Amino acid sequence: MHEKLLIFILSFPAQIFLVLLCFFIPYFSREHILFGVNVPPTIKKSEVTKKFYKEYWKNFALTVLIPTLLFFYILFESTERVLIKYNILYPLFVIVLMTLNHYVIYRKVLKAKKKGNWQEGKKQIVVVPIKKDKKGGYPSRLWFLVPIGVFIGLLIITVVRYNQLPKIIPLHYNLKLEVDYIGPKSELIKPLSVMFGSMLLAQGLGYFVYELTKKGKMKLSIYFPEKSVEQNEKVKSYTAYFLIWILVLIELIMGLVIFSMLDIINIQTTLALLPVFLIFPLITLGYYLMKVFNINSERLNLMPEEKISEKIIDRDDDKYWIAGMFYYNPDDPALFVERRVGGFGWDLNYAKPLGKFIGFLIIGILVAVVVVSLVLI
Repeated sequence: MHEKLLIFILSFPAQIFLVLLCFFIPYFSREHILFGVNVPPTIKKSEVTKKFYKEYWKNFALTVLIPTLLFFYILFESTERVLIKYNILYPLFVIVLMTLNHYVIYRKVLKAKKKGNWQEGKKQIVVVPIKKDKKGGYPSRLWFLVPIGVFIGLLIITVVRYNQLPKIIPLHYNLKLEVDYIGPKSELIKPLSVMFGSMLLAQGLGYFVYELTKKGKMKLSIYFPEKSVEQNEKVKSYTAYFLIWILVLIELIMGLVIFSMLDIINIQTTLALLPVFLIFPLITLGYYLMKVFNINSERLNLMPEEKISEKIIDRDDDKYWIAGMFYYNPDDPALFVERRVGGFGWDLNYAKPLGKFIGFLIIGILVAVVVVSLVLI
């Protein structure tokens, strides 16, 4: 039971954070989006919206209770190996349940929109910026020297320490923190290579998202376009700084594990420090989400009644969003578009061949990681 309790302490806080994030994800949508449906701001501010939110919360809470209760059943009644495997599957269950519940409410909002003729008598318009974005607040590429510097530092320490290790070293510990396998230090080369390769891959993907965010165009509000430009740039800036900081945190967490593998710090200290290190990415993500949420709330609150009562609304592009989540527009040359569900980040135009390829590649990688993890445990 002691070993399972340790697994619980290391994993459950992240699981709770994921559940809360999925619980509040509809709140992060833009001022004209309700569960993936384009609606007039008058509707977004109405009691109708509150009813949809409450229904989603109730449905999600009830459905996510099933895998959560199963988690506790496995905690008390099953083995450590089964518990570890279920920890890998639990986030997938939560995300699938969030998606299904979101889709149910999306269908109801879409039906209410058609039945209530929410767009009747309103002119649909779109605002396009005519000035080039200054991006004055966007972080410089030089910030990537920080994660690069951490990577190089870890690599130097690893090479030096590896050469100092004896030929035969402890290589594996059981859940009681007892050495259950010793062998040649050369067996460290493969896992160390995978970890450093993963850090390099993360930096490459991070820089790609950095450039994508910088160049990406976000939708402007038809009611306050000038202020909307400023808010969009803030979201981009927050996203870039969040990305760079997360890269550093990932490398520090991996560095802690590497130091343990190289016997720079013992396994007991590693396990004591690991929960502390893992909490920082959650705090960072929470802070980032709070900043984006505040901007989305400001967008809605900035709309004066005399403005939103005018006979204009954002251009209705619901037909291009499958289930309100997946963008499919063959006539749009853009490969990346602003994410609709969640209100921040970017999504693919799945009508493009490259969009389909990237989408299937991401799914393939996720499936491969999950399958390999389940098989190896």
